[in-house]
Amino acid sequence: MNLITVHLPEQQVYALDELVKARIFPSRSEAIRAAIRDLVDRYAPYLINKYSKFSFPPLGFNNDRKFLMLGQR
Repeated sequence: MNLITVHLPEQQVYALDELVKARIFPSRSEAIRAAIRDLVDRYAPYLINKYSKFSFPPLGFNNDRKFLMLGQR
């Protein structure tokens, strides 16, 4: 995995910590990964339409040439 740094408003960090305290996510990192996965999945159809051969490494296409979105396992 790669390490990235983000700057968040205090209110968002507080909300993130509350999600972890409520055991909705095991950690801040996991909550952020889930949020980014959802964001990328939401916009994946746009990217596929704009760049017909676009894929997210290492997932790409399955054997049926159907696009696997980042959130799919």
